[in-house]
Amino acid sequence: MANTINYSPRLPKLFKDLGMDTYKSLFVVDVGASGGIHDRWNLFGEKLEAIGFDPLISEVERLNKLNANPKIKYEEGFIVYKDLDKHYPQELRNNHVSMYGSYERTSSGKAAQVKSYNYVQEHFNAGKALVYSENFFEIDDYVKENNIPGIDFIKIDTDGHDFPVLLGSEKTLNNCNVLGLEVEAQFHGAPHPYANTFSNIDQFLRSKGFTLFNLDSYFYSRGALPAEFLYTILAQTVTGHIQWGEALYFRDLADKNYSQKFNFPITLDKIIKLACLFELHGLNDCAAELLINRAEEFGFTKHLDVLLDALTPSFRGKQLTYKEYIKRFDKNPEEWFPSIEGKINERLFGDASGKRGILVKLLSCGYKLLKKFK
Repeated sequence: MANTINYSPRLPKLFKDLGMDTYKSLFVVDVGASGGIHDRWNLFGEKLEAIGFDPLISEVERLNKLNANPKIKYEEGFIVYKDLDKHYPQELRNNHVSMYGSYERTSSGKAAQVKSYNYVQEHFNAGKALVYSENFFEIDDYVKENNIPGIDFIKIDTDGHDFPVLLGSEKTLNNCNVLGLEVEAQFHGAPHPYANTFSNIDQFLRSKGFTLFNLDSYFYSRGALPAEFLYTILAQTVTGHIQWGEALYFRDLADKNYSQKFNFPITLDKIIKLACLFELHGLNDCAAELLINRAEEFGFTKHLDVLLDALTPSFRGKQLTYKEYIKRFDKNPEEWFPSIEGKINERLFGDASGKRGILVKLLSCGYKLLKKFK
């Protein structure tokens, strides 16, 4: 989700200025927290509370030593689903014939063998020998034992055990009013209802009232003909066979029938938090719809215009109010077709943001003149 994170959100401060941020905290759980809690969460300032779990003992010790925020802590341990063996026996999970995977045939897998490369050891343990925790527990057990009343967002990235983490979080998802999740998801695997695959993850989360809002996909070329690596690590490649992704889920509380569908208690605090989460993840349109559909119900119609204006992007280099923006769209939706400037910028520089404004404008003017006299 790195490419869609908005590091300059306007809603958190605006809600505070309007006296609407009455919620006590925004609680984040990070399963697979090597490297630390993502810095995007710091945008919530003193409201942020977080727990990170990781099985690497030295990494957890390092993170706790570096951490200066008393509302953030790291715990060592494997997050599991204790009944997994009953539903999906280990001998079946480890049967290579039935796994239907192809990672070992990728250029990443081949490079790891050639270089004797251990990704976890090199990137998350400073090259030191890996020493793993002997603690194993479910999220549900941890939440109950530590009397955690509510969780707003859960991130899961365990390199192959993400669905079991979710299965061991079922009570938490049902009872702690979780608003969103980010889950690593493998697209290939055994056709088993407890296999760690995107299809199982998606079906499980949809049954709990979550909707897929974004999906980053990652490709791994085959070792038979390696493609360029995407980053300076022996992992995903620019082209190749799609292998896995990062799936972003939220509760779609803009749906006015949501409570009836999923028996979920919707409060003003949840609306405010979800709107902020939407904006943080580049979903301003979803934040706008949420605020519009819930403003009258929760009594903030007097603030709606200023909230929507804060979410409204500039258009063709001009900042419009929300009402001006929608009026212009309703009058001529074709104006929202890709601009010449955007197409040129994307072709030359790889994005459509128009940051190289002068050069792009000159080229677009030349294009328009040629088209006019053609």
